[in-house]
Amino acid sequence: MVHLTIAILFFFAVVSCGHKSNIIEGQTENPRRSYEQLDISDEAEILRASRKIAAAFVDGNWDVVLGSMDRRYYEKLGLSKENMDAELANIKKDFEESGVKFLRCEPIEPDEIHRLEPYTIAFVATKNEMTVKGTTVAGTGLLIAAKYRGESNWWFLDGTSMDRDEILNFYPELPRDCKIPAIKIEVKK
Repeated sequence: MVHLTIAILFFFAVVSCGHKSNIIEGQTENPRRSYEQLDISDEAEILRASRKIAAAFVDGNWDVVLGSMDRRYYEKLGLSKENMDAELANIKKDFEESGVKFLRCEPIEPDEIHRLEPYTIAFVATKNEMTVKGTTVAGTGLLIAAKYRGESNWWFLDGTSMDRDEILNFYPELPRDCKIPAIKIEVKK
């Protein structure tokens, strides 16, 4: 059940619509200057990767969803690669056995993109709807997208179950006043 809870919360991190982004470079006093200096393709890459994860949720492709989780999460828990792989397999099994069905997953363009060391981070709000044992659950979640220096893939972490302090402790390089989207979960029936 713990695995299912983690997986459901991870789901609520993936989806919604669009705002003009600000790209913020660590230690830069002029965010507009940072925005102009950075490659705007980061924004498109984040949305493309988020849409891929959203489609995997709707299709029930847990290998793609769980294979995209930020490995730093497991490092913080002190799990080895073997233990991490076993944990991912358990989450996948819980999802499949629980009958969770995703009805909708829509990523929202991030408001801010933070270029820091050793990664670029964005908060991607999501609009979600799913059924769990006949109950429909909808709302907005939070997906934290991270791209590490020297890597081409975006990795994701569910921020839905994390409060602001937990997020900032997990990514201590983030500015303390960064904008983090609000989470909302509603049981429909």
